[in-house]
Amino acid sequence: MTIIGLSIQDPLWKKVIGYANDCPWEAGTILAQKMIENDFSDLERVFVAIEDDKIVGFCTFTKEDGIPNCEYVPFVGFIFVDEGYRGQRLSERLINSVQEYAKALNFKNLYIVSDHRGLYEKYGFNKIDESIDIKGRRETIFCRAIKEKTDQTVFLTSKICEKQELDGKLALSKLSNENGFLDNLKKQIKTQNTFVMVASDPTAYEKNDQFLQLDRQALTLSDLHFQKYLVLDNRNKDKVKTVLDQASLVILAGGNTYEQNQFFSTIDLGKHLKSIDCPIVGISAGAMNCGEIVINSSEKSKNPDLPLILKGMGISQYTIVPHFEKKQKNPDEMKLIIQASQKMKIYAVQDGSYLLNDTIYGRCDLIYQGKITKICDIGESFLLKK
Repeated sequence: MTIIGLSIQDPLWKKVIGYANDCPWEAGTILAQKMIENDFSDLERVFVAIEDDKIVGFCTFTKEDGIPNCEYVPFVGFIFVDEGYRGQRLSERLINSVQEYAKALNFKNLYIVSDHRGLYEKYGFNKIDESIDIKGRRETIFCRAIKEKTDQTVFLTSKICEKQELDGKLALSKLSNENGFLDNLKKQIKTQNTFVMVASDPTAYEKNDQFLQLDRQALTLSDLHFQKYLVLDNRNKDKVKTVLDQASLVILAGGNTYEQNQFFSTIDLGKHLKSIDCPIVGISAGAMNCGEIVINSSEKSKNPDLPLILKGMGISQYTIVPHFEKKQKNPDEMKLIIQASQKMKIYAVQDGSYLLNDTIYGRCDLIYQGKITKICDIGESFLLKK
């Protein structure tokens, strides 16, 4: 999906007018008329989301938004997402694109006028004022600060080491260097102060402690020696910020995708992870829950009452399916994955392969609209965007 900002000179301008005019939202006709009359200044823009040459959403960047003599500037407005693309956090992506544009123009804040409560707050906006609009309605003005953001390092993978038996007990091997994983991870670790493992089952305390020690063993074998090792589960969920602020490396454990998703949502983990400056490694379910959209195929194939699509943390823009070589042997789960692919691109990684930010290392297949296409192979790397 591509999001671009348009001015009247853009060839898509007329096409967007038609789309806005025909969309079921009554404000769409207002936007269409503004575009016909070119009621936009030089720097104001209409942002449009496009998937396979199809318009699926829009919003605007303007200096004002219906509030006379308003002291605030600029505004994002006219936010609309096609019904078939709702539930995929496209509104947030449109807002983020507007914010990047505003940031390039050296604005420090972005504003929204709305009568909705509890909607834009989840995107980081806060109420700062109320005012009467040009139609005499009382509206709320929300603000989000435009901050400088450092690029975050996120690994998404199926697994990072092998299980083995040592003296009759479960043990882990050193971290895998298949497709250069360990080498790339070491390059991203700035300090070796605190290692944090975020559990998938927040109530399995004994199991979580056991796997923390196994992770410590695997890290030590890999010549990574942290001063402190912490597990994040229900015992310290009220101190999530304190725990993560110490982290030099965070691993999101594998497990039950749905249960982990609920735990991550409860503690607002995505918000906290976005503010830390250390590499994050999502393993299996942990990798899936990093995306904006999560395909809950494994758990739904066992329990049809569960939802197929979940809201993820959004620390990666990619929707992944791990252990793909195994899932291809499960017809029920593959049917669900193919179903989900009708509306979104899914990156299916095999064991030993991974994504590092926007780059794939190792075997990965793109699943989209029911078609499976190999885009990277073992020993190769592939940049998803430039």
